[in-house]
Amino acid sequence: MGNIYLVFLTLMCCGLASQASRDLSGKVFTFPEKGNTAHVRLAPLMSKILFSVTVCLRFYSDVRKNDFVLFSMDVPTQSNSFTLFRQYADNDYYLYVSGEYGAYHELPFNTNQWNSICATWDAGTGLSQVTVNNVHSVKTARHVGASIAGAPIIMLGQDQDSYGGGFEATQAFNGHIKDVHMWDHVISACEVKSYMQGLAHSSGNYLDWTRMEYSIHGYVLVEDYATC
Repeated sequence: MGNIYLVFLTLMCCGLASQASRDLSGKVFTFPEKGNTAHVRLAPLMSKILFSVTVCLRFYSDVRKNDFVLFSMDVPTQSNSFTLFRQYADNDYYLYVSGEYGAYHELPFNTNQWNSICATWDAGTGLSQVTVNNVHSVKTARHVGASIAGAPIIMLGQDQDSYGGGFEATQAFNGHIKDVHMWDHVISACEVKSYMQGLAHSSGNYLDWTRMEYSIHGYVLVEDYATC
């Protein structure tokens, strides 16, 4: 009986492949340690070819001297289809689109504070941009006329070096993530500003924090976000 109870507690704590669809308002995903297993898979609200993307989320971490991934999306034919990464060595954010990356320099990262980040890409112009804490990068060209097609695997906590796998502990996220939204278009500068400031904004139509379908793998917790 004791062993059965221990297994039950482990499943509840570590969320091994648990599945849910819920409003995550006021909640955070907590990644208590860096490793090569713990992650959260997010299921999109629609199935379509993407010609434009916006991803916004908030993260909280004290990991300054390590690389870590913030958002990872792969399709079967292309690794790093849309991946947002922070690299310690040069203190830059990296945005990958269809496997091609660009570095975004001199953007803020505040340890032990919430950071808000949005990344955009538009195939029509090829322009991509990263905004952190309401500081905008320059816009750079990335894959003009390209698209992201195929069944996506979207996850938080691990960087996919292969479709749904290829994890490395040195790239894992450690800390808290909340307010994840994704759109199938580039949202306006005013909407980005509203998101950054925690004001009312439109919910993502591809991923929506208020109606998120997700599965937890490994040691990841869903916690209440206390504001007091």
